[in-house]
Amino acid sequence: MLDSISAGLLTLFLGIGYIFIMGASTFSSQTYITTAVCAMVVIFVYLKKFFFLTLIGLPFLYSTVGLSYILFRIIGLIVDLSNGDIERRPDFTAYIVYTCGFTTFLSGPVQSWLSFRDQYEKQPVPITEPEVLQSVSRIATGYFKLAVIGAICEYVFSNLSVQLGAPSGIQPRVTILFQYIMSVATYTGYLYYNFSGYMDIVIGIGGLLQFKLPENFNEPFSSTSFLEFWQRWHMTMSQWFKTYLFTPFMMMMMNRFPQKRYSTAIGLGAFFITFLVMGIWHGSTMVFVIYGTLMAFGACTNKLWQTMIPRYLGKVGYKNLQKKPAYNQICRGLTFAFFSLALTCLWISDIPRLFNLAGLLGVTGFGLSLGVLTLCFVVFSCLWDLRRFLNLNLLSALYAKIYPFATITKCAATVLLVLFVAAVLNKSPEFVYKAF
Repeated sequence: MLDSISAGLLTLFLGIGYIFIMGASTFSSQTYITTAVCAMVVIFVYLKKFFFLTLIGLPFLYSTVGLSYILFRIIGLIVDLSNGDIERRPDFTAYIVYTCGFTTFLSGPVQSWLSFRDQYEKQPVPITEPEVLQSVSRIATGYFKLAVIGAICEYVFSNLSVQLGAPSGIQPRVTILFQYIMSVATYTGYLYYNFSGYMDIVIGIGGLLQFKLPENFNEPFSSTSFLEFWQRWHMTMSQWFKTYLFTPFMMMMMNRFPQKRYSTAIGLGAFFITFLVMGIWHGSTMVFVIYGTLMAFGACTNKLWQTMIPRYLGKVGYKNLQKKPAYNQICRGLTFAFFSLALTCLWISDIPRLFNLAGLLGVTGFGLSLGVLTLCFVVFSCLWDLRRFLNLNLLSALYAKIYPFATITKCAATVLLVLFVAAVLNKSPEFVYKAF
């Protein structure tokens, strides 16, 4: 019953979306774009039962898994068709394959229609042996991330975070602080390896089907700023928000206030709104408003730093500062630490628990957590850079010579390791990002 209701609502959502897409190929006015996009967003918010609609939602249970990514694709089609960036609308079959493709339905990546169409309409060609090896290796790597590293991080996180709910009088403050820092760090590792591992599997399966999917991660924890981080983490979602929210808002405000003195304020406003919406998109409760606010604060602070520091140091002085290894490592650490602390909103699901934790830690506790996480990540980052340098110089040539054998061996070892960890932890891997 639940599945049939969910399928019916999904079909209705897709049908309404296609009606708006058909209209977008005829009407190109800004009024139509705004009306169609707002209508789809309102329906989406209602179906997702956001916190301000909990009392007037549909009076039965249903699933909304995949709805967010379908919305991204529908809005993209509406806007691009109306603006003339797409010369002809997709037929209904192509529309369904694009919005509900089995590899990207659950959690992306968010592929543009033009990129999808080019591959959807091309003539199939036989897959080569190197392509099979590359895809299978990618799938094995993904399973290793998801079912080994991610599972271990989740195991540690679950056992530590549950202790934070104990009454404050039972545990010393230092113990609570240690448990929180470890919970924050391991949850970040769990989220990254679980999500990026899933993306590796999806992209690998796409490769076997001769369908190239866009990358969603590019070493995000090597970022030296919060804004750069979001160019490397969940990249297809970040690019979507940049294309369909950040840039249009910037253009609208700059046309309305063309004076140069307003440019900084407009930029900060665009960053704040974009990151706030991105944060709220992750969930339907009030906690995600706090998460979005923290993301917006991080983005605006980063932009202010990039704007103000060159005024004091000069452009040359700022460029020289950016070349210093110590500065870059500290920036990496701060980026990781701030993002990890903000992720607390993703694993504490309600406002009372979040406020209770804030009361236990206080401003001092959060400050210490930020400092300790920054320092620990700087040490880890330095060791990681050294390991990668040694691998590149000592092993890359050897690996290139034995690539087929090494790939097959790695895949087999990965399968065995996944089975071993699953047996030890007594649970199969789950995909965390489907909840968002």
